[in-house]
Amino acid sequence: MLWLGLYFEDEPVGWADHPSHEQITELAYDYSDQLNWTNPHTLVLEVERSHRLYQTPQQLTTDLLTHFQPMHLTVRWGLAPNSIAATLMAKYDIQCQTHANLVRQLDPWPIEHLDIDQKTQSALINCGIHTLGELKQQPKSQRLRRFGPELQNHIECLYGEITVPLGYWQPRQDYYRRIDLIDPITHTSRLQRHLENALIDLERWLITRDRALNHLDIRCKHERVSGQPMPDVVIHIGLAQPGFNSAHLKELIALKLEKLTLKKPLVTLVIQGHSTTEHRPPQIDLLSGHNQGQTWSDLLDCLQTKLGAQSLASLKPHPHHQPEKSWSWVPPNETQSIYDPRPRPTWLLDEPAPCDQRQLLLEQGPERIETGWWEKGMVCRDYWVAREPSGRKVWVFHEHSPRTGWFVHGIFG
Repeated sequence: MLWLGLYFEDEPVGWADHPSHEQITELAYDYSDQLNWTNPHTLVLEVERSHRLYQTPQQLTTDLLTHFQPMHLTVRWGLAPNSIAATLMAKYDIQCQTHANLVRQLDPWPIEHLDIDQKTQSALINCGIHTLGELKQQPKSQRLRRFGPELQNHIECLYGEITVPLGYWQPRQDYYRRIDLIDPITHTSRLQRHLENALIDLERWLITRDRALNHLDIRCKHERVSGQPMPDVVIHIGLAQPGFNSAHLKELIALKLEKLTLKKPLVTLVIQGHSTTEHRPPQIDLLSGHNQGQTWSDLLDCLQTKLGAQSLASLKPHPHHQPEKSWSWVPPNETQSIYDPRPRPTWLLDEPAPCDQRQLLLEQGPERIETGWWEKGMVCRDYWVAREPSGRKVWVFHEHSPRTGWFVHGIFG
């Protein structure tokens, strides 16, 4: 195995302009799925299997480091056959691709440059041991007795004599990012800029995992001051159709923020995107190349964001023999079509309207609907598809119970 170590001089903390461990690991995960932080400054990843894509580890590292340039991070890197040695090599910008090279590099290594506590360093130097090679020359039993098993274990790990199990980092199932701001936000215009910048990272996360965004939750935390604590500002953005369109999301964020007033400064932003693996790209016109599948869903998103999720609804079939009870209101993105071979109109009247059967041309029927006998709303009707003198196609019935006569119940589109 070959391990790449990345040493970050400034520990990532997750400020607005300073990425967190999570963000850096997300980027490195594109290059290896075996990676983790060995200390707060150093990320190690196994890169030997990446030779199929990159001819040399140096090419992989160069490509990876270009992703860190916009973050303004100072990064050193090193190579070693094991993760513990890669951690040390990264701190001093040293590349050892083989075990023999690693041994030649470690033997003259100064004790002062080891990642061990100051007390142990002083004890070694006081005993006249100034390099790792001099320490290795001491009998193992003597090293254990004089300096303890912890140092012995660390030395054997550095030289690759024993293998250290490394718990590999696992990506989140949903996107999550926490931003601790250096300068508190006091106006929604600055909040909007921070959120729009965060969409860049969200888009990359979705593309990497071939996922589509379902909805976005944003939690803004106020500055802690004396007095009554302020509740978090919570922004929820739902999408009618899973996908990702940064321009569309920016528009939805702007619609949300135009109604928001900040009463106290914001110091932390928590962004969570809920996604789905069922990613279906929108339809594209073969000749023009223009998107043909987003107009309706984009309109729904804007209306929901502007008016509220409860202001929009769609129709969904509901299993019931009585026509006026065979549908229900559902959110727009939960529509469902059911094939029904029976003639049914696209528009049912709120209340059946009386009509004169003598002016109708009955074209198809009758269809007997007799239901509701187990409840108070019993009906007994014979339905017909009919044509009015004007040519309009209607759905009419002759009711037998509880009243008699002919009624128009629906109109065909």
